[in-house]
Amino acid sequence: MELEILEIDPKERIPKWYWTWKEPEFDAEDELVLSHLADRILDNIEMRSEGERPEDLMTVGAKRNIVTTTIERDILTIRVLDAWGDVMKASDFHISPKLNLIAQLMWISRFDLDGINLYTPSYGEVEFGGVGNMTSHLSHVPKERALEYMGGIDNIKVPNFHKDGAYPRYLWVIKELKNFLRKNDLRLPLSASSCPDPAGCAIVIFGPERMKRIAKEDPELMHKALKLGYEYSLNFSRALYVAGADFVWHCAHLNDVDIESIKEYGYDQYNRDLYNKCQIFAGPIGNLSKNHAELFAGFNATGCSIEKKEDLEEDLKVFKEHGMYSTSIIDTSTAAQGSKNEIRQDILYRYKTAISLGVEAFNVTVEYRDYVVPMENIEYTIEQLKEIGRAFVQRKIK
Repeated sequence: MELEILEIDPKERIPKWYWTWKEPEFDAEDELVLSHLADRILDNIEMRSEGERPEDLMTVGAKRNIVTTTIERDILTIRVLDAWGDVMKASDFHISPKLNLIAQLMWISRFDLDGINLYTPSYGEVEFGGVGNMTSHLSHVPKERALEYMGGIDNIKVPNFHKDGAYPRYLWVIKELKNFLRKNDLRLPLSASSCPDPAGCAIVIFGPERMKRIAKEDPELMHKALKLGYEYSLNFSRALYVAGADFVWHCAHLNDVDIESIKEYGYDQYNRDLYNKCQIFAGPIGNLSKNHAELFAGFNATGCSIEKKEDLEEDLKVFKEHGMYSTSIIDTSTAAQGSKNEIRQDILYRYKTAISLGVEAFNVTVEYRDYVVPMENIEYTIEQLKEIGRAFVQRKIK
């Protein structure tokens, strides 16, 4: 399926509505829809067996057993609003944030998830000052990176998360989700992504290939970019907590830079400072060397072995050695297009590998990056993640 490119005026960088934010107001019809969604979610929870309700999973310390989904740029979430009719796109969320709020709640109610997990709507490609087209799925296609368009690193500013681009809409949805949960006494954990991390911000500012060169050849420029990235991560994470998120996480782009270089530039200290100041979860950080894991040992990091089965055993050994909570993502193509047997066997393989290595703090999760995923695959994947994940906690997997 080809993506529609939303053409833009270079001076505006992306459509005018992207830079215009006015907080929506609720009317009686909105409140009625929200009350119906609350009833459905409450009904789902009431139908669960003893010990399986979200608050039970949290209080017994089985946080690793909570099943949520990660959906990049929300490209898939919106499909619950058009019954998989290929009509609505993620950009519609940001034209009308109420659609985003309703879709997030419909997604939770439709698939009876244990929590809500939102993905950042922008990596800052244009908010940092770059130029590019925007697709109908709200991903930006860079034409000119911020470093060039803004005339140098010293002219680049960290976005204002309450005013700039996609961010205020994202914060509003999180705030209203928290209000919804409180109003209806729903104890679903609310997680939010503050991606990218400081190194990821440097990639956004420079572009991936140039960033690798700069990391080796221009320490001063690299340090300035990482400092901007640190301020981005800190301000963004704080804003998400204030809006109502219970947990904030971001990906760590350690495989994109030379490990010794980022130590030299203070990358590890930036991440430790982020944890100390705002309890950010630094992860996933998949497919690591021991040097990578050492940067995160001793604080709230999640080691994530992303998809590749051949890396799983070595990754889990590293995570276990450093006392890190670890997770693994089911192969995304299998989750999206695989058979039921392929999905189940992928999940079982990951849990059985963890058991063979004596890893206890572990779970398997799913991430969707594709707009074309059959509803039945989502249903079955979530069902299996729950069934096998609960069996892992109870040590009943054979």
